[in-house]
Amino acid sequence: MRAIRREGLLLDPQRLFEAALIEVAGELSLDEAPAESDVWLTERVRRALRRVRNRDAQWVQRAGGSETDVGPGAFLVEAFRVPESEAAEAALRFHELEQRTRRIFLALTVDGWSLARTSERFGGDARELADAVWEGMHALGLATEEERDRILDDLLRIDSQRGNRP
Repeated sequence: MRAIRREGLLLDPQRLFEAALIEVAGELSLDEAPAESDVWLTERVRRALRRVRNRDAQWVQRAGGSETDVGPGAFLVEAFRVPESEAAEAALRFHELEQRTRRIFLALTVDGWSLARTSERFGGDARELADAVWEGMHALGLATEEERDRILDDLLRIDSQRGNRP
């Protein structure tokens, strides 16, 4: 969903979709459909997003949920190979990063943008953008402080080998 991308979050879209359905259905059962439906719906999705993130934080504080609950970082196990035992906390750490950092991370790692294209969209030089990727990897538990310089250099080298194509 666009709300996930706009915020630069690593959330399972299905979880947000289900929470948004609950928000929408609950309010529509009380009132008639609003005249400004786009604005109204956007606000319900934002509320659902806040609720999902609050639930995720509670999950980590309680060290899990019931047997049928799916943890907040469950999809990170498959998508980023984050160890299952660390996925929920990794998701929360990632979401605590600045929005711009999260969006740069997603643009460069998930969307495969070049540093040039990412710089055009978000500003910053190549080193700053590569650093945002490292911050995302570190938050997800995929990189250590000791690996920082090597990872940053690798990202810059890979991008230059790609010819900095958009």
